[in-house]
Amino acid sequence: MALSARSIWTVISLLTTLAALGLIPFLWDIPPFVQAQFPWRLLGLIEFAAITAVLSCRPKPILLGLGLALAAFSYVRWTAEAAEYLTQPVPYALIKRDLPDAPEYLPAGFDTSRITDFERKPDLSEWRDIRASDEVVADRSGEVTMRRAVFPIWRVMRGDEVVPYQGPVIHFQAQPGHYRIERVTIWQEWVGLLVSMASLLLLAVVFAADCTTWAPISFLRSRIFRWSRSAPKLP
Repeated sequence: MALSARSIWTVISLLTTLAALGLIPFLWDIPPFVQAQFPWRLLGLIEFAAITAVLSCRPKPILLGLGLALAAFSYVRWTAEAAEYLTQPVPYALIKRDLPDAPEYLPAGFDTSRITDFERKPDLSEWRDIRASDEVVADRSGEVTMRRAVFPIWRVMRGDEVVPYQGPVIHFQAQPGHYRIERVTIWQEWVGLLVSMASLLLLAVVFAADCTTWAPISFLRSRIFRWSRSAPKLP
């Protein structure tokens, strides 16, 4: 249906769909695109561009009917499967066995030789006997290891003093005293929060700009229509 709208959103829809399907040669081998890992992560952008393109025009009845039929089939199919899944207990043992975290999610410096070739599970037996706690009391000087993987959000404190540590599992040279792990907020989280707040503010401004057209569907459609009309048109 997005093809009915001759706008930049149609082009974006087509290009991102081809990219997600892996039909653009070598695209996912180009840095930094290789960091995306999974092409289907483009689905959010595809949906946004396609919906914007569709709402910017009046699609042909046959295309509209085909699109609605495909959407209805997906909803019926996956709603039934989700309902069946929700009636069953969560298979924690199965998830732990068959769906472990991917190796790239392990902390920096982790010895990848500990990862099995077939099941891709890390061997964590070295730290299995460490008591799980965010606090520890050292009664003498020496190395202390805590059962927490190194990640930027963790900070080790001794009183008001920040204690440097190494990885891949947090360990440090301790003096007698009480140590604790604190959760800190990193700059990426602040950036994400600011972007979310700015988006909410923009949405509030858009709605407040035209209170006379408050009906959600017609209002959004009119706004997207005006927005898409201002975008460059294809010849």
